[in-house]
Amino acid sequence: MRCVRCPPLAALLLLAMVAGPATAKPRGKKAKAVEEAPKAEAAPAFEPAPAGTLTIGIPRPLSAQEAADDAKALEGYLSEQLRKPVQARTFAGYDQLADALGKGQLDLAWITPLSYVKASSASRVFPLVKAVRKGLYYRSVYFVRDESKAKELADLKGRKVGWVDPGSAAGFLFPRAMPFKSVCNAVLKGEVDAGATFANGPGEGSGYRADGCGETVGPQALDRLRVIAFGDRIPNEVVAAREGFDEGVAAQVTGVFSLMPETDAGRGILSKVFHAEGFGMALEQDFDAVRAVQESVESGQWIDPRRHVGRKP
Repeated sequence: MRCVRCPPLAALLLLAMVAGPATAKPRGKKAKAVEEAPKAEAAPAFEPAPAGTLTIGIPRPLSAQEAADDAKALEGYLSEQLRKPVQARTFAGYDQLADALGKGQLDLAWITPLSYVKASSASRVFPLVKAVRKGLYYRSVYFVRDESKAKELADLKGRKVGWVDPGSAAGFLFPRAMPFKSVCNAVLKGEVDAGATFANGPGEGSGYRADGCGETVGPQALDRLRVIAFGDRIPNEVVAAREGFDEGVAAQVTGVFSLMPETDAGRGILSKVFHAEGFGMALEQDFDAVRAVQESVESGQWIDPRRHVGRKP
């Protein structure tokens, strides 16, 4: 199950500086680079889990069959490790997961930082562990073709930027309607002048790279793209627990996830289900930057890009 990570400041910051009103949409031939946002599916209806059964929700961003396979593998692993029955449930998207967790319909959920913030605004959910992928955090980055004259965000004024239809709060903060591959290809082909994706932590002695493009288009794309700005540090996806979840069981779950890299079976789950190297401790303050942006968007307050975006990667 591929877990798509999306930059939370891309639409807000770049649209504010470059494209003007959030309702503006690309026009002409270059607009073909932008794909329509998928229609939201209805939340699935599940039978109540048997007494004593722990439930965990995971998304299905690629296909229902792949998600079902992931769920079955995760159920078996967690049931064995926790020595209690576990039922994994699949959801079409992170918003549905956040809603189910916030309503107490799930014990645990594997969700994005933004989805966690949404769930925590509805109830007292709490984070357990976050994924490790070349570190515990990533950043949103804004990139151009290497030959572009743009050196910083201000240089993109009046240019075309490719990411997402900003019609929803989720898509606005975490661009996802236009897949990373489409954004990257649109920039590489010159259909748009800049794009936004994610970057892992920079390597020793190097700056940030458009890692989202490297993973979807191929590593050769990294040599043709240049990062001109980056956003706040954002935690990777998190396993969160519902309000009132037993603290003793929460400690057990945290231990099981933390020890996954220690066994072949655990590493298999990390690779197949979570596409991660391991898990580290998650703290409430990890989500402060995401929460601040979400609150600013909902309140209509202006966010100074110079405060949230580094000029030199």
